[in-house]
Amino acid sequence: MELLVLNTVLNDIIVAPTTQIVLVNQFAPYIEVYRRGRKEDGAWSHVFCESGQEVLLESVDVHFPLEDLYRGIDFDEPLVEE
Repeated sequence: MELLVLNTVLNDIIVAPTTQIVLVNQFAPYIEVYRRGRKEDGAWSHVFCESGQEVLLESVDVHFPLEDLYRGIDFDEPLVEE
């Protein structure tokens, strides 16, 4: 009986497909956004965001200036190795 219940629960889970991937650069103010199309082919598009540009994250309906993400970060400061 427990196996039947588990199987029913697993069959009812809906997995949402990935529609957007965001890569955030840690060494410079730069983001790459990959978006999957909504058409049948599901083709991916690729957008670069640099300083002075607005970042649009369609999958979560959010947009912001790239500078907001990197606020307070000094890229000229040398990295400290532990």
